[in-house]
Amino acid sequence: MREAEFYRLLPNGEVQCYLCPHECIIHFGEIGKCGVRQNKKGVLYALTYNKLSAFHTDPIEKNHYIILPVKRHFIHWQHRV
Repeated sequence: MREAEFYRLLPNGEVQCYLCPHECIIHFGEIGKCGVRQNKKGVLYALTYNKLSAFHTDPIEKNHYIILPVKRHFIHWQHRV
């Protein structure tokens, strides 16, 4: 978990997120509409930061490499928002 970017602190410890068009106002302990931002004690945190979001293997030939044909390689994606 990491402190999020693109938000501002509002009165009473609420925060307003500016990452997407929803511009959620998030109260203490609540999570925004996206499900990945949470207000903890007046600080907005990105809950998915550095978490694996997808992975799969592909034939190496798919990426225009002709090294070691018929081998597979590992693809992964991480959220860093």
